[in-house]
Amino acid sequence: MKKILVVDDDEITLDVVAALLESAGYHVITASDGSEVMVKLREMNPDLLLIDLVMPNQEGMETILLVREQYGDIPVIAMSSFEKEYLSMAKFLGANASIMKPINRNDLLSTIQGLLN
Repeated sequence: MKKILVVDDDEITLDVVAALLESAGYHVITASDGSEVMVKLREMNPDLLLIDLVMPNQEGMETILLVREQYGDIPVIAMSSFEKEYLSMAKFLGANASIMKPINRNDLLSTIQGLLN
């Protein structure tokens, strides 16, 4: 079973995305901000990182850079409700894909499948 680390400071979004991914057969690990990501990557060794870009303590952009430095090959999907230029910047910094919030279930699952296969 593939493990996905989902990071978002919004508890409702975190719960909804986790439930969606679990119903699709993934094991979900959650974190509420970027500062938790590095610890969870080391401890849980997930197969994919799905990360919000705007969070307190350590933003998604900064976290993506750190992940690329220390875990270069893990697939990263950036998500945000901000304009698409923000998601383009995340891809420039190392995200493999990006997705707009509110998240479309089919778009998310097909993006994940494409990165994990």
